[in-house]
Amino acid sequence: MGRHGGRYAGVSVLAVAGIAVAGAALVGNGHQGGGPNASAAANGSTRGAAATTPNHESWSQAVDATTALAGARRAGDRAWFDPIRRRLRDNGMGHSPDAAAEGSAEFAAHRLAHPARKFTVTTDAMIPTGAEVGIELRGRAGSGFWSEWAPADSHGRVKLPRPVDTAQLRVVMTPGLRRARPAVRSVSVTARPSRTPMRAPERHPAYGARIFATREGLVGGRTANGSVIQPNDHFVALPSRRALSSNGGGEYTVRVCANGRCDLAPVRDVGPWNIRDNHWWRPRDQWNKLKRGLPQAQAAYEKGFNGGRDGFGRRVLNPAGIDLGDGTARETLAVNDGGWVHVTYLWTGVYPQNVTIHSMKKYRKVTMYRGPSRQAAFAGYAVDGVRVGMTCQTPGPAARGRFGTSRLWDHIGPHLYVPHSYVDRTNTQTLRTCRPDE
Repeated sequence: MGRHGGRYAGVSVLAVAGIAVAGAALVGNGHQGGGPNASAAANGSTRGAAATTPNHESWSQAVDATTALAGARRAGDRAWFDPIRRRLRDNGMGHSPDAAAEGSAEFAAHRLAHPARKFTVTTDAMIPTGAEVGIELRGRAGSGFWSEWAPADSHGRVKLPRPVDTAQLRVVMTPGLRRARPAVRSVSVTARPSRTPMRAPERHPAYGARIFATREGLVGGRTANGSVIQPNDHFVALPSRRALSSNGGGEYTVRVCANGRCDLAPVRDVGPWNIRDNHWWRPRDQWNKLKRGLPQAQAAYEKGFNGGRDGFGRRVLNPAGIDLGDGTARETLAVNDGGWVHVTYLWTGVYPQNVTIHSMKKYRKVTMYRGPSRQAAFAGYAVDGVRVGMTCQTPGPAARGRFGTSRLWDHIGPHLYVPHSYVDRTNTQTLRTCRPDE
């Protein structure tokens, strides 16, 4: 299985355990080289062939200049696996280099004609002996958070938790024998319109847990989403691709707090220790015997779970379930090379309004305060581009930001405020006034 002798074929790809890669590719319609060849438009819609009937909606997207690549390069009409070259530390802190051995091609988002939650996907790919190509899909309803990336099953089927009106696909490539490189040319999707109307879910806070953090370092290297790590960078790594943000995006943002300060930072990398351990979710992709919020590495280190080894069979040397960029670890949280932090996975919550925070163009972050004033105590930083939930607003001293000057202050976490002048204006919903104790 998975042997196509270097030829292109329409395939339905097996994808398991959170990273959309594992095992085999099944021949679909058996054609060679011709596959669907529509292109993804720069504005997130789809150019080319698209068909809608009362029973389904179908579209295709091809690799082109709008396709975001990480660990891959574009040559002509296809994306080839091209491993990320990264600097690796040798200090026993457990960051896994294995995520860098995968490449991804992320296609532009597609606006659905009708809400859907069930999809069938295929890919036009070249899969050498031993190589693997998997496909993941995520969705968004209105202005809500994206769902986590969901892998297709062995029949190319994906079912999201609830109906969505926007869908996006990502292909993940793993090399074969003698580092033989797989490639992808296009993806095709069929969506089945949902019989259930698209409704806003009930509001609830995001899930959070206390876990051990290590500092990633690796300045100058590339993360799993293709971004280059800058000095004093603010970002995190989690041990699953399901919550990996796009390069430059903040769709999956955590609030990580320690020593009285917090960072709102995007998930840009995969690690430490594992790459299939979405420990913040239930059911998780692996190790469902462990309780929610308990990283496998922590259970291995503290309790000898899995013989004290991680998913790759390495002996776990610390209980880390999250890696922190240097800026997050040192500048904001003062945890240096390791420490316990409280992490809130913001995309798991439902808020009155979701917004994106943008810093001034010459900076990479926005200062947060304990109250609605720049005279209030310093509370930490929100990284440019993070997507967060907002619960209320309150008037305060005028503050100038990315979008002009405003007297409104936005509440984006417990005792965390930023000037409204740093928040995008895509949603103008009026929110209640904050209470003094928030």
